[in-house]
Amino acid sequence: MLLMFAVVLVFFLSVFGVPLEQIGARNEIGVSLILTAVALKLLTADSLPRLPYLTLLDLYIVCCIFFLIDRKSTRLNSS
Repeated sequence: MLLMFAVVLVFFLSVFGVPLEQIGARNEIGVSLILTAVALKLLTADSLPRLPYLTLLDLYIVCCIFFLIDRKSTRLNSS
């Protein structure tokens, strides 16, 4: 599970390789990876036991999703 989210975060770094002029391509990469992270979170929630508190895995996943959203919004505002 940790490896899958790490791969999504590494793929997100490819956004920085796309030139600033290609806003559509940058948005496509960023949004699709955010949706991928949310889908992974929903899929893992079904296979893990329900607990009344956040585990370290849950906290890691939520932090990864917020990181992706933060980086996406920062790159949109800077271009």
